[in-house]
Parts: sequence; C-alpha cells; structure tokens
Amino acid sequence: MSPTLKQLEILKAVVTTGSISQAARLVGLSQPTLSQQIAKMEKSLDTQLFVRGRSSVFHLTAPGEYWYQFAVDILERHASAEIFHDTHFKQDRIQLRFSSPYALRLWFFNKVAELAVSDPKIGGLEFVGSRNSSDVLDMLSMHQINCGIVNDAFLKSRNSNLHVTRVFSDRTVWLVPEAIPHEVIQSVMSTCKAPEEPNYVALKRYVDLGTLAPWRDHTQGWFRSHLPLAMPFFRCPENVGAARLVAAGLATAHVPLSLTIRLPQELRSRVRMYEIDGARFNVSFVAPKHYQSIPAFVAFQKRLCEDVRSEFEGERQLADLKRVSMTGPCAAAVGPSIVPAAE
Repeated sequence: MSPTLKQLEILKAVVTTGSISQAARLVGLSQPTLSQQIAKMEKSLDTQLFVRGRSSVFHLTAPGEYWYQFAVDILERHASAEIFHDTHFKQDRIQLRFSSPYALRLWFFNKVAELAVSDPKIGGLEFVGSRNSSDVLDMLSMHQINCGIVNDAFLKSRNSNLHVTRVFSDRTVWLVPEAIPHEVIQSVMSTCKAPEEPNYVALKRYVDLGTLAPWRDHTQGWFRSHLPLAMPFFRCPENVGAARLVAAGLATAHVPLSLTIRLPQELRSRVRMYEIDGARFNVSFVAPKHYQSIPAFVAFQKRLCEDVRSEFEGERQLADLKRVSMTGPCAAAVGPSIVPAAE
C-alpha cells in the first residue's frame, strides 16, 4: 500500500520542524495520532523511516530520505496543480492565505484586507495565525499558506523555493519606562551605577525575548557593554509582551522600531524610545516562486509592499527617538557614544 498524501505531508512536517510536537501542531493532529500515522506508513512500506535517539532526536534512514524527497516533490506538484486549477477554472480568481507574526501584523493586517476586497480577481482571503517568522516559513513549506511576512534573519537556507520582496528595513530600539526621567537614564549610562531610587529599579532588569528573537545575542552584548547592572529578569517570547512589561515600569527591552511606533496609545504613552546601535534586519514579503506567474497575485504583492513601505517610512521619520551620550567608566569601555549617526 502506497503512502497517502496526508502521510507524505506528515513526513515532510516532521523533517521540516525537527520535532514531533511541532509537526503535530503544524498539520493539525495530536501527537499520538501523528505518531500512529508514521507507524502506519512504515508498516505499509515495510521499512524504517527514522532512527530515533535520545531526547526525541531522530535521523532519516536511507529509505526515509528517499520518501522525504518524494514527499517534497509530490506536495509541490499538488500545490502547483491547485494553483493552476484556481487560476484557470475558477473564473481567474485567486484565494489568498496569509500569515504574519503578531508584531508585524500591526502593519499588514488591514492593508492586506483592503487590497483583497478591492481586487475582483481575488476570490477570498484567509488569515492564518502564527507566533513568529519561523512558523510562517514552516506553513509556506507545507503549502498551508501562499504568502506571508517574515523577518529575513529567518530566511537563511530556507528561501530556495521562495520569492522574497523586501518591504522595509527595521532595527531594534531601547524601550524605557516613561516614568524614568531622561536625566536619570543619562546618569546611569554615564556612571554605570545603579539608581538609588526604588522607582527606577526597571533599569536593573531587561526582557530576554528568547532564542526566537534573531537579535538576542546582540541585545545581550549591548546590555553587558552599556548597562552591566541590568540582568535578564524577564523572559517573554513576544515583542508586545516585552513592551507591556516596560510600560508597567518593570524593566527595559530591545524591541523593533516597527512595533514601537504602532503600539496602542495606552502603551505608547508610557514608554520612551532610545536610538541605539541596535540590530538591523529586513521585513520581507515571501511567497512560493511559482505564484509569480499569476498576474493578480503579483499586482497584489507589489501594491502591498509599496503601500506598507511608504507608511513605514513616513511614520519612521516622525518617531520620537531620544538619544543618550556617554562619558565616564562605561564610555571608556565601549567608546564615545552608543548612538550611531541618524539615517
């Protein structure tokens, strides 16, 4: 008995994510059900596809590698057939399935919807939830979506079948509670001494966004060099959550500029942004390469990228970014200034 299309999808999901639990979430099955499907596939083929090791680590066997490559090919062909059918036999109307990490959704959600309803060649739009750029790329690989927005730091070695369009260049900024006076921040950054007032204890803590933040190493190095008295007290996997901790006066954090200037006013009014030598990265629109053969999709992609790029540049110019200069012990360690020249 040959493997089913669903079993091939499961095999690809396990290899793509490197995890049974993540693969189960990606294909919408429970872990026991997914494991049962793998066992059925191995039984029907009368061969072992994975060599399982400690801590759920596994490796493909030679037959497993063959069937994985077969699954990739078949699923690509299946997706292409669906696209051909949709564009040639459904009155030339395409169905969009879009996803974006939450922080970037603030820029794209409404614009995607507006463009979709304004184009008669788009027959529908489905928003698919994702936690981060890695999730978006996994769903593209599994053909669960046909377009999305990602931080391009996640694209390394994963964009061979994707068409990538840069939307705008982003960077991290230092977010500080508004309640802490600028003069106090200037003093702490210059002397490397902790503030004595209990109201300013947030300067002793920062938010660690975890391994899913591509700028994590940069952030840790920045705090070690510029604010060594601060410790990573909080760990939060979401930029918006980090901003809420800062707004509550509990810590400081490095978050993308694009998020900060689109925060709800009730949060934005309680934080202050500082321009730093932060990590820089591109925010990009990604889609399978074969979608570039569909005129309606290309037109949607072009308009979306142009409109959001224009909005971002306009709001970036208006962003109230503060600066802080350094003198004293910290300056001797890291140089005369922590602020690069304005772009």
